[in-house]
Amino acid sequence: MKELVKNIEIFMQKNAKGIIRLSGTSHKMEIFAVDPVPIISLAKLLDKEAEGIVAKPDQTVDRLTLSLFLGKLIPKDTIKEVYINKIDLSTKLIFAEVEVNGRKISVIPTVGIFLAKAINIPLYMDTEICEALERLKKQYDHSFAA
Repeated sequence: MKELVKNIEIFMQKNAKGIIRLSGTSHKMEIFAVDPVPIISLAKLLDKEAEGIVAKPDQTVDRLTLSLFLGKLIPKDTIKEVYINKIDLSTKLIFAEVEVNGRKISVIPTVGIFLAKAINIPLYMDTEICEALERLKKQYDHSFAA
């Protein structure tokens, strides 16, 4: 089932890996990113400070920001939404999907989240994936408690 993402939180770990926490009405999803660049870019776009990152928008007026560039480059209504809708349980990799002019394209979640925020389109997550991730987390936590 599709659930609209209402809040995005960003955290950086000391090892430069990032966590994006998505919250909807009744579900949450945490996405771990190995590459810190999308996390830092997203923090700047959202004008938020992530733990361990000072993320302020670029104050230079003569530079075109990536979000503005994407907004101008991608024609209106070309992409209607981003949907985080797949998980490979054997690898724990999560995938997002965008539909561009009727063609579905799979992207990594950090790119999908950034794209949704950059061009101001809805971001959805699949509640079944949220529940599967929660079950995996409980199994993982339980294995360390034993």
